[in-house]
Amino acid sequence: MRLLFIALLASALLACSDPKELSESERRFNRATAQHSEQVQEARILLNEKLTGDFLSDINALIYVKEKLNSAESVFVKAKIVGMSSPEAEKLKAQLRKYELEAAKTSLSLLRTAFRATIDFQKSVHDMPLAPVSGASLGSSSMIDYMGKQFNSSLESCCLSHLKNIEIFMRGAKGDIFYTLRKRIINVESDLTRVLSDDEYQRKYKQTLLDIEKELSK
Repeated sequence: MRLLFIALLASALLACSDPKELSESERRFNRATAQHSEQVQEARILLNEKLTGDFLSDINALIYVKEKLNSAESVFVKAKIVGMSSPEAEKLKAQLRKYELEAAKTSLSLLRTAFRATIDFQKSVHDMPLAPVSGASLGSSSMIDYMGKQFNSSLESCCLSHLKNIEIFMRGAKGDIFYTLRKRIINVESDLTRVLSDDEYQRKYKQTLLDIEKELSK
């Protein structure tokens, strides 16, 4: 009777305990999967519910979505889980690729706008009288210096600040066209400076933008 009681007690204890305790690798996998899912969900909400539909207004949010997805992937890497992703993450990455094409087209448009503004500034400098406008309060600055500061400020707000954000968003995008555009964005200020002082480079730069347009239209 005593032996039967002990056997029944042992059976009851076994029934109350987990049939199998998780291994360290299984716990690591579960933690990584949960963290991955959480970050992908944040990216999904932002991408599908929070965008305005205006690309330049949404660019910072799109950068954040891409960073979230990269972070979600790195969760598996840090957990030493190779080749792991999720259908939801892959779906969001496919959506982002569509925005990468829009980023390429928008960046070309902004590069052209900056180029035209630079040409207009060059013409205005060539056409202006050397002496400051009578009555203008410019202090020690010359009229050209004043115009240059105005031009730089205008160029930054219309084009350069947007281009810098687009370059960040296009990092990691696959395709030669994205590399070409990122290179042009990174060098845009030095390019436009040369456009102002070198007529031959001005023609080459204009042709470069035309070549990019042809590549994008393929």
